[in-house]
Amino acid sequence: MNRPTGVTIIALLYFFSAAMMLLGGCMFLALPLLTGAGALGQEGAGEAIAISGTMGVVFCGVFAIFALLFAFFGWGLWKLKNWARILTIVLSIPGLLGIPIGTIISGLIIWYLLKEDVKVAFQ
Repeated sequence: MNRPTGVTIIALLYFFSAAMMLLGGCMFLALPLLTGAGALGQEGAGEAIAISGTMGVVFCGVFAIFALLFAFFGWGLWKLKNWARILTIVLSIPGLLGIPIGTIISGLIIWYLLKEDVKVAFQ
C-alpha cells in the first residue's frame, strides 16, 4: 500500500524538527566563543569559558539525542511502522496545550492518524 500523503508530511515534519534540533545543539557549541570574547582580559575569564564550554557540550548532546529520536520517529512513519503512529499520537497530546497553534497542529495530527484509512495503511 502507498504511504498516505498526510503521513509523508508528518514524517517530513519530524525530519525537519530533527535537523533544527541538531542545528540548535550546534549553536550551543558556539557559546564559549560568545561568552569568552567579552570576558577576555578580565579576571576569571578562563573559568567562564570553561563553564560555558561544558554547558555547551552538555546542551549539544541533549539536543543531538532529541534529534536522533525525532529522526527515528520520522523514519518509523516513513516506513509505515504502527509503533511510530501510536507514538506520534501519544507525543502529540502534550502539544494540545500549546494554544492556539500547538493545539491546532497537534489536534490535526491526532485526528488524522486515528482515521480508519490511515490506520489500515500501517497494518
